[in-house]
Amino acid sequence: MKKIVLPLMLLLLFSSNCFSQRTSAARQSALVLLSQGDNDLRRSDVEGAIKKYTNAILVDPSFAEAYMKRANVYSRIMRSTEALEDYNKAIQLNPQSVIIYDARAKARVLQTDYEGAVKDIDEALKIEPTNQDLLEERAYVKELKSDFGNAMRDYDSIIAQHPNDTLVYIKRGKLHLQLKNYALATADIQKAILLDPNSAIGYDVWGLIQYQESNYEQAINFFTKAISLKPNFAVAYFNRSMAKKAAEDLEGALKDLDQAIAIDQSYTMAYFNRAIAKKQLGDLNGSKTDYDKTLFLQDDFADAFLNRGVTNKMLGEYGLALSDFKTAVMLNPENPKMHNALGNIRVMFGDYNSAVRDFDKAIQLDVNFSSAFHNRGLAKILLHKTDEGCEDLQTALRMGYDKASELIGGFCEDRN
Repeated sequence: MKKIVLPLMLLLLFSSNCFSQRTSAARQSALVLLSQGDNDLRRSDVEGAIKKYTNAILVDPSFAEAYMKRANVYSRIMRSTEALEDYNKAIQLNPQSVIIYDARAKARVLQTDYEGAVKDIDEALKIEPTNQDLLEERAYVKELKSDFGNAMRDYDSIIAQHPNDTLVYIKRGKLHLQLKNYALATADIQKAILLDPNSAIGYDVWGLIQYQESNYEQAINFFTKAISLKPNFAVAYFNRSMAKKAAEDLEGALKDLDQAIAIDQSYTMAYFNRAIAKKQLGDLNGSKTDYDKTLFLQDDFADAFLNRGVTNKMLGEYGLALSDFKTAVMLNPENPKMHNALGNIRVMFGDYNSAVRDFDKAIQLDVNFSSAFHNRGLAKILLHKTDEGCEDLQTALRMGYDKASELIGGFCEDRN
């Protein structure tokens, strides 16, 4: 019997070694393909990278990292379903990988699945309970899902473990600011600056606190300090522009927006705010150019379509204004201002029935929208529904929209 067992053991050992060698060879080939895929990504060849990672999976289907890398690329190009399938497979193959759970959490944040992201970070924290980066990430995701109490508890926990971490004080201070707890926000930022007197971010957030408390000159001073510490700090220039505008220094605000854009030419909100400033200064063509740039950078920005529509209307480009207002309504159908603007331009085209429907929608969304009652009143009068129109005008006047008295004097006095 012993003579039979020994050859069998040798056979099993030989088979195991052969399998190990085959597996090792497959893994080595897969690693080469992953390296090639990484090089493709560095050259911005996304499809090439996907092909390399896919080939790595085909060569070694048990290689969790290959699934994760392909998932990361799928997530970047918004192929969300495929990304999650790959992350799930990677975790199935390597359920103890903090990196994979963290990557899937980040992908879920991009899909606004904040609950799922928190669960993934929780799983990662079970593996590495003291990982500060994960705790900070979880706090941030909780902020995104408006779970402010638990986000604050996470920051409190991190500070208890790391009482000299400047950035965590700043993050907690920003959360206090968001919650309008200005005293607590200030205390956190002062602590951060005490720990790091050269913290440009700290001074920038301190400026935001002062701005929110309407202390505009002090806000400007703090933003200026942030810029002196970090001259290419585009956000600080943008924030200082808001404070200058609030302090009625529109020219100064425009200069700061120019500087923010010079530093970061993809700064969407800087173009948007500069467009507003230029319009207020009477530069309608310059304003329109900045709205064009804003929409080139973010083509689903409803307020930019609305504002560009107003600018086009002022420039006499009524057809372009109509198109802009229609797009604004499509992008944000729950905003009464969008429907009111669309109704107004339709009145100019003589499309009174459509205009009344637009004003109806605006009033449905905001029953106290006095100018929409005024505008609907005019449209109804133009449709020869004078009694209904005058009723709307009287409603607008009762709401405090004094401009309605002009139309009432012209069309409704004889009916009172």
